[in-house]
Amino acid sequence: MRIYEPSRAKMGCADDARRAIHKRVGEIRAATVIRVGDGKLNSFDEVPNGQPQQGNSIMVYPSKNTNDWIRYYHHKGSQQLRRTEDGVNSFMVLANQVTNVLVFSSEDFKGMT
Repeated sequence: MRIYEPSRAKMGCADDARRAIHKRVGEIRAATVIRVGDGKLNSFDEVPNGQPQQGNSIMVYPSKNTNDWIRYYHHKGSQQLRRTEDGVNSFMVLANQVTNVLVFSSEDFKGMT
């Protein structure tokens, strides 16, 4: 019984993490457009064409309407991965202690960023 209780707590955390990741992956896979760049809660600058598609943020557009979006971004000061969306002036913390500065990158079918 003593071994089971700590294991149960760990398995519950793993299930929560798996569900959270599954939802994010679903949002990204269902997107019509994804843009990589430098972003914060209230701003986003896309990486220009011809430059390596790497940055601390991605904009996910679930439809062709560019006024409907989801932004994932790395907040350097708190080392958090955050999520915000159109019409919301707040964020949700997805992960803590994220030390990578360039969290996101994209590549074409040839594997070029």
